[in-house]
Amino acid sequence: MKRFLLSTAMVFSIAAVTTTALASDDKEKNTAVGVKAENGIEVQLGGTIDVQYGNVSQKKALTNPVKIQGLAVPGSKNDIDKLAAAGKFKEKADRGIVNNTKLKFSIKKKDVGCNLEYGGVIELNADVSQSSTFNKNPATKTVIYTQGEFGRAEVGSYDGAGDKLKVSAIGIAKATGGVDGDWSLWVPFKAYSKQYKLVMNQLFLTDPYLPYSTDHAKKSNKATYYTPDLNGFTFGVSYIPDVDVKGSVAELIRFRTGGYKNVIDSGIKYKKKFDNGFDLAGSAIVEFGKAKNITFDSVSAYDPSLKAGSILKRKNLRSWELGGQLGYKGFTLAGSYGDWGKSGSVRKVYDANGGVKPLVAMAKKNATFWTLGTSYAIDKFGASLTYMDSRRGSGSVSMLYDYLATSGSGANGYQKMNAVSFGLEYQVMPGLLPYAEYTSFRYKTSLDDISPNNGHVALAGVKISF
Repeated sequence: MKRFLLSTAMVFSIAAVTTTALASDDKEKNTAVGVKAENGIEVQLGGTIDVQYGNVSQKKALTNPVKIQGLAVPGSKNDIDKLAAAGKFKEKADRGIVNNTKLKFSIKKKDVGCNLEYGGVIELNADVSQSSTFNKNPATKTVIYTQGEFGRAEVGSYDGAGDKLKVSAIGIAKATGGVDGDWSLWVPFKAYSKQYKLVMNQLFLTDPYLPYSTDHAKKSNKATYYTPDLNGFTFGVSYIPDVDVKGSVAELIRFRTGGYKNVIDSGIKYKKKFDNGFDLAGSAIVEFGKAKNITFDSVSAYDPSLKAGSILKRKNLRSWELGGQLGYKGFTLAGSYGDWGKSGSVRKVYDANGGVKPLVAMAKKNATFWTLGTSYAIDKFGASLTYMDSRRGSGSVSMLYDYLATSGSGANGYQKMNAVSFGLEYQVMPGLLPYAEYTSFRYKTSLDDISPNNGHVALAGVKISF
C-alpha cells in the first residue's frame, strides 16, 4: 500500500508540473487540427493520449499465472486465454505505468443539398504496442455516414444503435469509466480451473452489456439508422449480418464457430430537460438474431466423446435492457437492468458422426446484470460512484458446455460478479484531465473446481484530448 501511495503521489506531481508548463504556454490551444479542401470537404485530426499508473491487489494464485497455464479453452475467441496458454504472462506485473493513445480522423461535407451532410470517421490505435485489449488491428472504428432532416444513416465498423442509445450508470461515470472502465484491463484472469489448469473467464458476465454488445459492438460490420429527435425520443436500429466479420473481406471469408448472425440491435431513448432544473433520460434496448453453431475442431479436453466435428446447436439471441437517469443541479442518479434470457445456450448436441447425444440438463440457462450509480459535477470537477452486479447461469456458457456437463451439481448454479468503483477527475484546462479511480471486484461460483478472483484496482493518470 505504501508503494501505491508513493507512486500515486509521483504521478500527480508529474501531472501538476505538466499542467503548469502547459498553462504558461500561450500557444496551447487544445483544439483539433483541421483543413478544408477546395471541394468543401473538411478533415479534422484529433485524438487522446492517456498515461496511467495502476496498482492491482488480487488473489495470489492469479497474480502468478504461470501456475495456471495449460490448454487454451476449446473454441475460445478470447485472446487472454490464448496468451495464457502460450505462456505470455510469465512476468505479468500488477503495477506500472501504461499508455492508451488514439488518433481520430473526421471527414465531413456540409450543405450538399436539401440540408444534407455526409462524412466519415477513422479511429486508430496509436501506441507503440498492440491495443490495451490485445487487438493488433490498426483501427478501432471506421464509419461512413449521411444525415439530414430524415435522420442519420451509418455503415462500417463502429458502435451499434443499442450501445449508442443505452442509458446506464456507466454513462455518468468519471475517470476511466467506473465499473465499465480500465480496471478490468488490469485483471485479465477472472477465474481458473484447479483440475485442468485453464483460464475460465467465460463463466462470468463481466461487462454491463447485452450478448452481442459485450463482445462485438464496436467492431462488427453493420448498417444503422437513427430517426431525428421527435419530442425528446430517438429510435435507432442496426443490422449486423455476422458479428464475427469485422473490417475487410479477409475477415468475411474466414470460418468461425459460435457467435450470431442476422442480428438486429435496436433501441429507443428519451431525453428531456425541464425548466425547474431537472433532467430525465430513459432507454429500452433489444437484441435478437440467429445463433451460429459451435463446431469442435479437436477432441474436447473434458469429454472425450466429443471429437473433432462434434456440434453444439444453440438457442437464438433474444435479450433486452432498460435504463433510466435523473439529474438535478450537477447531481445525477442512473441505473439499468439487462436480461440475456437463454441466448446462446446449448439446445442440442451432435457427435462427430451426426448422432444426437443426450443433452445435459442445466437448470440455470439465463444471465442478468444491473448497474446503479451517482455522480456530481461542478465547474471543472467531477466525481462518481458506480456499482455493477451480475449473475450467469452455467447453462448459458455454451463455449464451456462440455466442461460444465462433467462438473457435477455445481453446474446448476450461477456464477456471480460484482464491482464498485469510485472516480475523481478535474479539468485543469480544455483538453487536460488528471483523474484517479479505485475499484473493488469479486467473482463467486458454486463450482468446486473453479478458483475465482477478487481484489481491487487503483488507477491514477493524466489524459489529453485534442
